[in-house]
Amino acid sequence: MSSSNSQAFREIRQLCVAVSKFAFVENKDFVEANSGLIDALRALNSKLNEFEYTDLSPKFADYVFVPIASLLKQLTLGILETEYVLSIITHLLRLCWFETSTFPKDLAKQLFPVLTFLIGKDTKNEALQNMSDHYRSISLKTLHQFFNSLKNQRDYCNTFFTIENKEILPSLGHSITIILDILKLSENNPESQLIALDSLNILFKDIIADGEVLSFVLPGNLSVFASILAKPGMTINYNIIISTLKVMRLLLVLVYDDYSLKVEKYETGSLEKITELIDDDLSISPEELFENQSIVINEDKLKERKVHRTTNWLHATSSQVKRFLNSFLPKLVKRKNESINKELDFFASDLLLNCRLSLSVCASELISVLLDIRSSNLLTLGIDMTLLTKIVEEKISKITEIVKFEKLQELKSLEYGLLVLDQTEDVTYLISRAIDALIDVLDDNEIQYRMRREDIKIVEKNNIISLNNMTFNNLVSTETTLLPSLSKEVEFNLSAILTGFGSMLSKNNSLIEEVERIFDTSNNRGTLALWVATNLSSNMENCDTNSDLNLFLDFKDSNEKVGSSEAKFTILEQSYELNRKIAMEIENNGLNKKTENDMCIILNSITVVSNSMKGDFESELIDYLYIVIDSLASSSSLVRERAQICATVLADNLYGGSVTDLIVTNVDYLVESISSRLNLGMTQRVSTILMVICNLSGYKIITNFTDVIETIFKLLEYYHGYSDLCLQFFQLFEVITLEMKKEYLNSNLENHKLSNEHLVTGAYAPWGISSVQQILYVLDKDTDPLKEEEFDGLDEPKNFQEYFDSKLREADSDDELSEGEENIEEELKDGGKNENPEDDAEKWISPIPRDSYRILLKIIGYSDRLLTHPSKPLKIQVLSVIKLIVPMLDTQHDSLLPQVAKIWDVLIACVLDSDFSITQAACECVKVIITHSKDFITKRFIELWTTLKDKSTLLRSLYLSRIQGSDSSTKLNEHPSIEVVLHQKFPPVTRRALISLSEMLIEGICITEMVLLDSTLIEMVYCCIQVIPKESISSRSLVLGDAVWTIVNKY
Repeated sequence: MSSSNSQAFREIRQLCVAVSKFAFVENKDFVEANSGLIDALRALNSKLNEFEYTDLSPKFADYVFVPIASLLKQLTLGILETEYVLSIITHLLRLCWFETSTFPKDLAKQLFPVLTFLIGKDTKNEALQNMSDHYRSISLKTLHQFFNSLKNQRDYCNTFFTIENKEILPSLGHSITIILDILKLSENNPESQLIALDSLNILFKDIIADGEVLSFVLPGNLSVFASILAKPGMTINYNIIISTLKVMRLLLVLVYDDYSLKVEKYETGSLEKITELIDDDLSISPEELFENQSIVINEDKLKERKVHRTTNWLHATSSQVKRFLNSFLPKLVKRKNESINKELDFFASDLLLNCRLSLSVCASELISVLLDIRSSNLLTLGIDMTLLTKIVEEKISKITEIVKFEKLQELKSLEYGLLVLDQTEDVTYLISRAIDALIDVLDDNEIQYRMRREDIKIVEKNNIISLNNMTFNNLVSTETTLLPSLSKEVEFNLSAILTGFGSMLSKNNSLIEEVERIFDTSNNRGTLALWVATNLSSNMENCDTNSDLNLFLDFKDSNEKVGSSEAKFTILEQSYELNRKIAMEIENNGLNKKTENDMCIILNSITVVSNSMKGDFESELIDYLYIVIDSLASSSSLVRERAQICATVLADNLYGGSVTDLIVTNVDYLVESISSRLNLGMTQRVSTILMVICNLSGYKIITNFTDVIETIFKLLEYYHGYSDLCLQFFQLFEVITLEMKKEYLNSNLENHKLSNEHLVTGAYAPWGISSVQQILYVLDKDTDPLKEEEFDGLDEPKNFQEYFDSKLREADSDDELSEGEENIEEELKDGGKNENPEDDAEKWISPIPRDSYRILLKIIGYSDRLLTHPSKPLKIQVLSVIKLIVPMLDTQHDSLLPQVAKIWDVLIACVLDSDFSITQAACECVKVIITHSKDFITKRFIELWTTLKDKSTLLRSLYLSRIQGSDSSTKLNEHPSIEVVLHQKFPPVTRRALISLSEMLIEGICITEMVLLDSTLIEMVYCCIQVIPKESISSRSLVLGDAVWTIVNKY
């Protein structure tokens, strides 16, 4: 006896003796749940648990087992005693009977039935179900250890459970039932479930390994496995699922192996037989039953032994297997767990390879699983190409349902099935069917989507705000969908699937034909067809490098690239034609949700194709650049966003990421495009397009648009009654002015303010006159402000065609200048030339070039007339532009003063307007004029106060609350003495207008304070002090400080 055995024996002997005292008593004297026995068993079990080595002598086991065997003979044995007995036997199996040739067959035959009876005394295991988890765990470990020990007995383990050993088979069935019941009952104990599954795996694989024997226990096992695998959601641990699939795969392959079953296929049986089977099993289609009935077991080859697995058995059980598979396979696929999918791949592949005939009725489900998980096992997937084609066709027929219910897994499965088929046959016809079905369902979705929502016209927003929100930095994607009826996820997956279709078509040199077919057959579904074709042609450049496509597609034929390029050119042409139609529709009816979405799809197509072509797109750029720039000026934020993405991609691929270079390099083409549209009367958004170009590329690019700007000035001359058109043009002028200021003045006018040498003594003279012609012009000029009534009787062209027809009837005046243009030219000459030509360069002191300065003069010249237009937004926009231009004109001071003289009266008319928003803008504008004209406007400003007191609604509202019981038309100068009431509350609009008015008055007082009457000064300051803190007013000058003190202390 080895030293380890001797040591173990010494440690265990007294403990065995203690157990023997209770084990060898007579049955009549045995006391159940005896505390002494329990303590003895516990001690013995604990000691055995301490032993780690597995090479103890079988004699050691015999010694320990003697009292245990005697104990088992007792009629009654408590649950706790049973637990300890099972645990002790488990230790003996581990320590003494684990190694090869240490576990005698006769002992195993005796012990196995005892164990199953001891664990569950009834075959239905009803008592076991009521036992504790601890009891079930010990029972499971005992059986697991028994199978492990039996597995190592190579001389008899594979013949231990055979039909020849009939006496042991009932215990086998009982043990499997015990394990399955514990497996079901241990939902909250994954450890026990894994032990149970491992026990079955050892039993089926290493011990029995006989399909004939296992066919008896097959139904019960499949039922339990399916119930576990079919549990909803994430209620079961993925490791349990994987282990269950492994055992189930092993069991099915052993039982249904084609080779061991001697399965053969022959012609289908009689129609009557098939009809009878359909009636018996409605869950199987007639086609599957025909297939199933053609499979038979050649029993002649199995005559040497009696078999349980007959042809009838096969037909009956294979249908049950199919139902079990359908109950859990779709649910497992939906979990999208990589480990589970890997085991599903093994599961389906093994069954298809080993049980292709016997489980032919299940082949459709197994291949579908491989498609759903995108298995890379091409050999298995291609095992039945006819069936695979049928599955793909079924999925195509269900595309409507797939898309409507967003079954993305089905879509991916369809694509993968086509990829597999594409390896051996041309799948163009299948792809065409899938694309047609997809277009039909998407079109139907879009129609229903729009029926549920009103097609609202998209209102034009302030273009300046749109420009300020424009950015091109890192803008490469958008969260919005191109197909609004779909979610972002569904659209993304559809795009990816169509890209896969396109790659297969390209491989088969049929991409261009398919793209042309789509456009030819889509009729009124132009943009939808364009979206589909674009995704088809996006090709492999945009595919994920880890995509399954890379497993299949190998582009070696140059014809494939040629076909792909042709398809891209076709898509570009279609985009151009669709844009032309949609642009006309937008021009006539405005932008609505449908045309907005259409434009987004067109821009996306240009983006995708250009990004795919990279540098090769440069030759096509001039045909599509205007579409992009035009879309940047859209009233739709979605269209602008898509256009920004497209412009960014074009700039990245062709101009090193510079959008400015993109525009500047192609400016000639843009000028031509804008000019042609103006000549065709397409004026909508032209100004906004120019704003976009100017905003992106700076003022210098505007010099290329001289002819366009001249055309705009002519349009203003003939169409000044159209407020929307004029408003757009003056928004453009604002951007041009801002960019000009940025270019030439660096946003800093401080260096160009008037110095003392510019101050004058004649306050009301037309300053800067140096020729007789200018004197005559001043004398002849009607200085009365234009009235709004002038617009009532204007005999203007009704449309652009009449305008241009009238221009054709006039004499050619290209070489002549209008009166206003002559004046501008004279002002520039007089302001910039000296009698001595040598000093001419010195007289032009403005940093703004003459041509650019001339544009400013023209803008302010047209402002005069438009300020009498009844449109409030137009007036405010014009005033805003004048406010910007005046400081810039002041850089050539002598040219500013005549403009001030021209527009002064109409500006004052706006100051007197009853709409306080216009009044506010006008006051801000007049303040800027006062600042830059200095004492040139002294007399005008003094007269302005008298006019304000007589006609200003705003000023009257300030004094009405002070006059108790007076008529609302009472004039301010009739009440020279009024009680001072400061900090009155005004409505927000009124208060803002009063602040602007007060700022204007304060600026004027600072210029004219030495010639103002004290009473006039007090009245002005009294108005200002209502809305501006007196400290702020006092800080402006000593005169203002004195006036504030007088008002506060004397009135």
